[in-house]
Amino acid sequence: MHLLEGKGVTIHFGGLAAVSDVDFYLDKGEVVGLIGPNGAGKTTLFNLVSGALKPNPGEILFKGKKINRMPAYKICRMGIARTFQTVKIFGNMPVVDNVKIGLLFGAHGKIKKDTNAEVKNLLEFVGLDDVANTPARDLTLAHQKRIEVARALATQPEILLLDEIMAGLNPTELVEAMELVKKIQKKGVTVVMIEHVMKAIMGICDRITVLDYGKKIAEGTPQEITTNKKVIEVYLGESDA
Repeated sequence: MHLLEGKGVTIHFGGLAAVSDVDFYLDKGEVVGLIGPNGAGKTTLFNLVSGALKPNPGEILFKGKKINRMPAYKICRMGIARTFQTVKIFGNMPVVDNVKIGLLFGAHGKIKKDTNAEVKNLLEFVGLDDVANTPARDLTLAHQKRIEVARALATQPEILLLDEIMAGLNPTELVEAMELVKKIQKKGVTVVMIEHVMKAIMGICDRITVLDYGKKIAEGTPQEITTNKKVIEVYLGESDA
């Protein structure tokens, strides 16, 4: 049984099929990339998995249980967390409180004696312990993206959906973000990441799924995807070599 599975997942916005009859799966411990042109349906698929949208038709199963009619907060507490393409932080609150919200909302949903220690460990894990008391709005984009990752991890997910956490980063920040994803995988969290940064996708992912106009057009290892003629045509482009 797959950890996560989608069968015939579809959603229309008016007359447009934003995601159309997509089958997908995710096995424990994987890092899977989700790529495709802008408007391909990648973030919409994340919205469907996380419960922000409901497929019609289609079904999504987490550990064999249908979740496609569950509200988003229940899906989160079951073990699926996400970040957002456009950073959504509580800007006036210090970093530590942004992360604490995730801890209190997630799998436990209640205050524990060791809450502060757990938050401190998470901030150290993502490299934000030195700015714990800084208002989130005052940090760089790279640091704000890490706040979102830490807040999502605070819910204690089994699956983490990362929506373009590497977009807009400089080369040093990009390498650090790639290392963070590898650390998350080593913690036992299964990761799906939407990215346009091919260095990251090819360097981290075990498997890649490609969407175009809401349909899945390819799936395979990084090597298989980079040599797939259809993917080259619609997304990667021809090599200069």
